[in-house]
This record gives sequence, C-alpha cells and structure tokens, in this order.
Amino acid sequence: MFYHGPTDHESPQPPVSLLAPFFRLPRVRLHARRRAAARLFGLGTLVFLGLALAGVASEPLGRLGTTRLLTPALLFAAVPAAQAFAGMASLACRLTGGPWRGAIAVAGLLAGVAFVGAPFLSDLDQHYAHGSPLALGLGPERQALVEELRVHTTVDARILWEDRPVPSGAAPWTALLPVLTRDEAGGRCFLGGLDPAGTIEHTQAGFTDQMLAGRPISQWKDEELHDYCRHYNVGWVVCWSPAALVRFSAWDEARREATLCDDGPGALFTLQRPHSFALKGQARWLNADCNHIALGDVVPENGRVVLSLHYQAGMRALPGRVQVEREIDPSDPIPFVRLRVPGPVTRVTLTWDN
Repeated sequence: MFYHGPTDHESPQPPVSLLAPFFRLPRVRLHARRRAAARLFGLGTLVFLGLALAGVASEPLGRLGTTRLLTPALLFAAVPAAQAFAGMASLACRLTGGPWRGAIAVAGLLAGVAFVGAPFLSDLDQHYAHGSPLALGLGPERQALVEELRVHTTVDARILWEDRPVPSGAAPWTALLPVLTRDEAGGRCFLGGLDPAGTIEHTQAGFTDQMLAGRPISQWKDEELHDYCRHYNVGWVVCWSPAALVRFSAWDEARREATLCDDGPGALFTLQRPHSFALKGQARWLNADCNHIALGDVVPENGRVVLSLHYQAGMRALPGRVQVEREIDPSDPIPFVRLRVPGPVTRVTLTWDN
C-alpha cells in the first residue's frame, strides 16, 4: 500500500512517466520561442533586403531612399548568421574529432569564401565607404546656362526643358531654374525640370529624353508641334538629345538662339509664335509666385476664359465675381483652369490653399 523506497535488489527509479511532461514543457516552449524569433529575424531580413534591391533596380524607389535599408537588413541577418556560424563550428568539431581541428577547418572555409568574394567586397566598400563628394554651387557651366536663359527669355511664355535621366544619388538642380532665372520682371515658367523620372501625372505632357508627351520627338509633325506649343504656351525649347536638336533645327518656327552646356552640349531654340496663357478669351500675364498668379486685361469669350494652367482644388479668384472651374483637357490628365467672367476685368488674382 505504501512505498518505502527501493530494496537491496532494486535500483532507485523515480516515477519518470509522471514527471517527464513537466520537465519537457519548458524545452518545448523554448524551441517554440526560438522558431518565432527565427521567423521574425528572417522576415525582417527578407523585407529590408528586398526593398533595398528594389531601390537599386527601380529609380523611383531609389529616390525614396530604399537603398539605405541594406543596413537594417544586415542587422536583422546578424543573429541568424551568428547562430548558423555556431552550428557550423559545432558540426566541424564533431566531424574533425576535436575543437582545434574544427577551428582550423572553419577558418580555412572562411578564408576561401573571402578570397572568392574579394572583388565584390571591394566594390561594396567603394560604394558605401567612399561616397561621391557633395557638390556645392552651380559651377561655371550652369551659371552660364542660367544667364543665357535670363537674357534670351521672358515671363510671357514657358520654356520647354528636355529632361535627361539623372544618375542615382545626383541632385536634380533643374528644379531651381524658376528661382535662378528670376529678375526684376519675375521668374521664368518652365515645362519640365521638376521631375526627370516622370513619376507624377503632371509631367505626362513633358519632354524627357527625346520623348515629347510619350512620343518620340522625331515622329512629331510641324503642325502637331505648333498646336502643342500653343496649348502649353511654349516660347522657348532647351534641347539636349541629338534627336531633339535635329528635329527643332528642321522646324521653320524654331530659331537656334544659343548654345548651352551642362554635362554635354545643348541648345536653346526660340519659337516664332505669339505668347499667351489664354487658350480662350484674353488675359495678360502680370506676375506669379508660389502663392498667387496675377492676370491683367481679362476679356472673356462667351463669358469664359480658359487658361493654360493646371487646375488644383482650393483655387479661388479675386474679385469674387470671377469663378474658377475645371476645364477637362483630352490631351492632359490634369484639368486646366477655366474662369467664368461676366465681363472684362482689369485684374484677376488667383490664389489657392497650400
């Protein structure tokens, strides 16, 4: 009925069947936690590494800074790598029959890997440890380019700028052109220069690397170029690609005005056409900045004035009797600005919510 301990012929054996589950439970929980941690580190490594590689392959993602996620990817991979190294060292010790032999085998294997991957590691070191120097200022070439634009253009029409692919990490300085070309008459208006990659829908009608509004410039007929430049009130064109230089040199309405230089030769063309931001009705461009647009001598046609300006929500006009509406344009994904005006107005000021 009662247990008094083992006899002389019996060895002490505790009731293992009753205690084993309690001793195995912590080990099971420990393995479960290790699996969860391994999945977390592995998922973090894959996500960050995938975004970093996508940033290298895709310019829009690279501009968002995803290439910098390589550092957290390596940090997440450090713990699994250490665990794998420890397991590899333990396996080498068992296979070679001793810790010293195992250490020598592991060291030899690592030396072989380092020898094979030396060129890749050298390129990686050059990319991350030796970055390109920060460029300060415009430099003589770009200063001369800005001066040519300031001398040969006015505020009455836009400058069509042919964008070029920007190397990874390079600063798109052309976004400063409206400010750099400002004088007592005001800043110049540019079509292009803001987003060379064309990642926003406002740039779909722009001029990028021989492609004007999504078509090769060589395929544009003279009358199509005329309608395009009238539609967007283009008075000057800056060309860089050989195809663009050839096409505008062959157009009777374009006259080569100046030779430009910015990491390669280019040219400024002046278009022989009247300048006006009004596509329907009449309006004279007075001045503009990031807060307002001032128009003078506004004369409606059938009570409306259509402007070669992109509409944005929150636009309003002064005086209050002038109403701002959307004008759907079949060739542009962004609507234009339509003013509903009961009669001629001496001055109209457009403002918007920032």
